Amino acid sequence: MSSHNKGFCHSCRLEKCCFYKKDKYIFKYQLSLINNKIVEENLYMRIEHNDNAVIVFERSENDFFLGDELKDISVGKLKNTMSILSFISLNYDNEIIKQIIDWFFSISILDFDNTQYSAENREGRRVYKVAWSNNS
Repeated sequence: MSSHNKGFCHSCRLEKCCFYKKDKYIFKYQLSLINNKIVEENLYMRIEHNDNAVIVFERSENDFFLGDELKDISVGKLKNTMSILSFISLNYDNEIIKQIIDWFFSISILDFDNTQYSAENREGRRVYKVAWSNNS
């Protein structure tokens, strides 16, 4: 194995999904990448104790759909390296998107490359790097 890829498959699909609860709302955010390009991105929300989810947005490689919560937003042609979530948060003042972005900025991050203290994130929380042992 060459040293530049360190076992990471750049052509493999990387999928992340997270759930987030704010007040009475539960959000589900999904992001899928291949070669650092977004191939799928979705955001759903529902009221707690209610099984009916609302589509905030859905995105595939070639198309996207914005739900009623984003009806006044124009995304246009978006690069496959820019998430809809990031685009809207940078260009529009939308309460739902703001809640999700605020949640992302509030979490602590572990970097598995190093055990040294790294830095502080935007909210002043400590961010630590944690190492995997190559001797196991």
